[in-house]
Amino acid sequence: MLRLLRGAGLDGLAGMRPLTELSVPLDPEHRRFVPIQLLRPLLTVRRQTIQAALSVLGLEPIEDPTNRSLAFERNLVRQRVMPVLEEVRSGAAETLAQVAEQLQDDADYLHDLAREAYRTIVRFEDAFAILDRARFRQTARALQRRVLQLTVRDLVDPTWTLSRERILALSRAVERGRPATRVELGRGIVASIGYTEAVLGPAARIENFLLRRSGYPLLEPGAVIPLRSGMTVRLANGWSLVVHRAEEGRWFLRTRRRGDRLMRPGFATPVRLQDWLVNEKIPSNLRDRLPMVADDGVVWWIAGLGPQRFVAPDGTVVELRRSEEAQGVNETVRTVPGELERVLIDEATLQKRVAELGNEIAQAYRGQRPILIGVLTGAFVFMADLIRHLPIELDVDFMAVSSYGQATVTSGVVRILKDLDRPIEGRDVLLVEDIIDSGLTLQYLLDVLRRRNPRSLRVVVLLRKQKPEAIQVPVDWVGFDIPDEFVVGYGLDAAGRFRNLPFIAVYRATK
Repeated sequence: MLRLLRGAGLDGLAGMRPLTELSVPLDPEHRRFVPIQLLRPLLTVRRQTIQAALSVLGLEPIEDPTNRSLAFERNLVRQRVMPVLEEVRSGAAETLAQVAEQLQDDADYLHDLAREAYRTIVRFEDAFAILDRARFRQTARALQRRVLQLTVRDLVDPTWTLSRERILALSRAVERGRPATRVELGRGIVASIGYTEAVLGPAARIENFLLRRSGYPLLEPGAVIPLRSGMTVRLANGWSLVVHRAEEGRWFLRTRRRGDRLMRPGFATPVRLQDWLVNEKIPSNLRDRLPMVADDGVVWWIAGLGPQRFVAPDGTVVELRRSEEAQGVNETVRTVPGELERVLIDEATLQKRVAELGNEIAQAYRGQRPILIGVLTGAFVFMADLIRHLPIELDVDFMAVSSYGQATVTSGVVRILKDLDRPIEGRDVLLVEDIIDSGLTLQYLLDVLRRRNPRSLRVVVLLRKQKPEAIQVPVDWVGFDIPDEFVVGYGLDAAGRFRNLPFIAVYRATK
């Protein structure tokens, strides 16, 4: 009765069962589960009957005092609503129990049908669930919600129940949502709606998964590469672009720009590129990454969307080929606009080195529980990636200092903007720094931390500039030695910008 008032569906109205099979997590992270059976042998026995049996047996029951408190909805229904229903119709409680039992049979039948539909609609790739939208639309509404609930439980956690509001939002999106629609489901899981499929999975990984799964040749957004005869450009997803011949200075391989027009084979006038991509149902997450051969503001050829070979009116010849070794989303074919002069360390190289540092540090701290102190704000990305490669127990804290402000050279003055939240006396401390420039900031931090009497104090730094005048500060682990240039990306900024770049680039301030 209470669930009816709360708006429960069929499964909720079916009520408790004498025998319930459950999956119970064995750890707080819900990574391991064990199946159990929950038995309720007295579920169908009335309270008065139980009390009479106890009296005959000479047993005195212990009663939970909250069973009589009207602060709980269940007690209001039990003590106020049920007596009124008994007055309206004698045996109301037994009747409700019979209805619930019948609904259990109906719920079981729908669950079996939903499981059959689930097998035809859903498949799994990596850590993602792929739903066929056409088959989902053909499924009865009563089964659609169950299919979605089965999906998230198999994908994430067999004990997870989506709220009614999230189930309805997801169902509407899968059934009739526009491509590129995103639905947040909770627990870091998101649904991404495509033209023919819906993909559910971790929000932090879904974009790269969709790019890789598309199979298209892809280029980094904003890339501009002048074409030269004989050059080969490696693209994402195992593709390469071979330039057999090109008139230098005229043709560029790039991604789309606002206002681009597309010259189609056999047509005398170009059309709006945006309109053409929409009409061809090219997924929106791919449009900014499609490699295009362009002449001024006109796109003549799009790699992967048409013939494998492009021959321009001036004799320029470009061919799309499969690479000998498949590549992920390419991080080396990057040209950077404006103030960013060039990529110094690409994403793949960064991630490889961070993993190596994690392995070395984990070996050094085996059997210990170090506290990692990240230096904000520049080191937050490096530290976040680093701790994912440390399979050891650890604690984390942060300090914030400033020696640059809005400038591109160190000021020589170090200020603590945020201190630690916990003592480090007697602890093994690892200071995580983003970059050593003059060495002044690191020397100051080490002096401050040593005065707090840690058991040990070590340093890992991602970047160390090669500056003859820099203070020589002992460092235990170094990611990269770099030239004396102002760099941004991977947490490092210029006046608050560029922290979210996944690579390290050289910055040149505009005049």
